Parts: sequence; structure tokens; C-alpha cells
Amino acid sequence: MSEPEEKCIYCDQPNYFTDEHIFPAGLGGDDSRYLLKAGVCGDCNNGFSGIESTFQRRSVVGLARVIHQAKKS
Repeated sequence: MSEPEEKCIYCDQPNYFTDEHIFPAGLGGDDSRYLLKAGVCGDCNNGFSGIESTFQRRSVVGLARVIHQAKKS
């Protein structure tokens, strides 16, 4: 496998890109139309996952998701 030539928009290092959600998947950004296909390396993308998870659990958004989630019958 050859070395990547493009640089990540966050860390400015050459690395292999992964798909990045423009809006976190937990906030409805799991639609493929809202994915960046190039520009963010896997290391940076994974780093944002923890931040997004914390936000979703510890905010009004997280409370709203719990209240509005589908209920089991």
C-alpha cells in the first residue's frame, strides 16, 4: 500500500482518510449525503467520536433522545 499524499484538514499530516459525519450520527447525521469522503484522517475522526458521545450523553440533546426514542411494547 502506498503512502497517502493528501493531508488531514485537522492535523495537517499525511494519513488515510475515513468518512466523517458532518453532523454526528447520533444527531441524525447518518445519512450518506452528509458524509465527507476525503479530508479527515482516521486518527482525528476517532478523536472526535469521544467528544460527540460525551455531548450526546450530557446535554439537553441527550435527554431529548431518551425521551423521544422508540418505546418497546
